[in-house]
Amino acid sequence: MTYQIGFYKDVITPPIGTYLAGYAARTHGSEGIHDHLYTRALYLGSDDQHIVLVSSDVLGIDRNLREDIVKIVKSRVDIPEENIVLSATHTHSGPVLRGYFSEASKEYLKILSRKVAGVIIAAYKNRKKLLGVSYSEGYARETIVNRRDPYKGPVDPRIHVIEFKSEDGSIIAFLNFTCHAVVLGSNNYLISADYPGAFMKWYEKATGHTSTFFNGACANINPYTPGTDLEKVYDRNVGTFDDVEWMGSILAFEAAKHSRLAEYKKVETLKFKSCTEKLRRIDIPPLDILEERFQEAKRKLEENDTLENRWNYYMARNSYLLAKRLARRKFITVRLSAFSINDIVTLFLPSEVFVEHQLYIKEKSPFSKTLVIAYSDDYFGYIPTKKAYGEGGYETRYPVTILSKGSGEKLRKRALKLIKEFK
Repeated sequence: MTYQIGFYKDVITPPIGTYLAGYAARTHGSEGIHDHLYTRALYLGSDDQHIVLVSSDVLGIDRNLREDIVKIVKSRVDIPEENIVLSATHTHSGPVLRGYFSEASKEYLKILSRKVAGVIIAAYKNRKKLLGVSYSEGYARETIVNRRDPYKGPVDPRIHVIEFKSEDGSIIAFLNFTCHAVVLGSNNYLISADYPGAFMKWYEKATGHTSTFFNGACANINPYTPGTDLEKVYDRNVGTFDDVEWMGSILAFEAAKHSRLAEYKKVETLKFKSCTEKLRRIDIPPLDILEERFQEAKRKLEENDTLENRWNYYMARNSYLLAKRLARRKFITVRLSAFSINDIVTLFLPSEVFVEHQLYIKEKSPFSKTLVIAYSDDYFGYIPTKKAYGEGGYETRYPVTILSKGSGEKLRKRALKLIKEFK
């Protein structure tokens, strides 16, 4: 069997003035560009199988955006829709794509759809013979913290690297680490890929290889940069661009060391699988109560524009609008997918998954080389653990999560079943 690889990337930096995603405290649009955002497509396949893995420097790609992108791709090339995976690096210094704290630009969404579809098509058309694959792991425990339990909460410090060598001698590195891309806080108004961008930049400088980054299940994992105060661990306004370089270079040099020592092996098998799972929606208060709360929060914000009133307004507004959309849906259907190459398996999960689910999947996986990627193919909020619901906190409340208690455990059970199908 002859296997092929293709890669392409394109700039997706929005116009200056575009609102940035991820923080309620921002009051206006972006003021400049610190570093450009990209979308990167990695093609893997053979004569009878086509797989495309895309990573984009945005907060998250929801189902509607995925459908728009896939529609363009299907009109141009014959790649099965289910074999296209669209992931996000989850930078909080990229453009708003859904109206959570500010409205998305419809014009930019159209351009983004065409850009992402374009790199998929280009990666497919520029494919070359795949000669070998290598796998390596590094560790960067010092750079991350569990933000819900800073002193003893679980983290996943592993840096996974899969490198693909093509017949022309070029090498594409698939980089994976598990941490929120929030080195920069709400006080930053410059467009940036945050630490994932710096990670790829420094890795490419260290190795001479091309790279793409996929984030793990980092819903409750934050950067632990030099200015981080564990007593105020959610406060990311301490982050600087020097910290971005600090974290990115640490990850890159650790990853580069291990990947340099790794052995390339001939590709014997390449497989792809996907499935869906229904997760129960959280119980939502009656619409009339939510509308009343929304109007009251709006009135308070108009009277006094404070950060607290702004936050309460966004939560009340989103609770009401989301409830209107979910009123007739008792279940949320989510997509999971995975590919295996030789003895390596990579799983893709939707939205913001707690790290405990990732650790469980890796522990129970029949593959010792198991990667878990989140923020893939849909974005709808947090997927906590049962334990977290009991503890409360930001990530466990509607509308920040729309899933009922136990949904995360059901998701990881289905994920393991999918992985085991490769054996």
